[in-house]
Amino acid sequence: MGVGGIFLVNELVAPEFGLDAVAAFDVILVPYALGVSVLIGVLSVPYLLALAGRTTNLEVLGE
Repeated sequence: MGVGGIFLVNELVAPEFGLDAVAAFDVILVPYALGVSVLIGVLSVPYLLALAGRTTNLEVLGE
């Protein structure tokens, strides 16, 4: 979606302003995005574990 969006923006908007490209894709974005997503996952685990520890299976099922 990201690379496709960049291509779409360049095809639709760049000719309107007489530019070659409005948006650019850098290869470093791929590992950066993966690293950020892993960091978000690691930071959210303690909250999820604490939440799971406070509830029982029956509470979750609504019984």
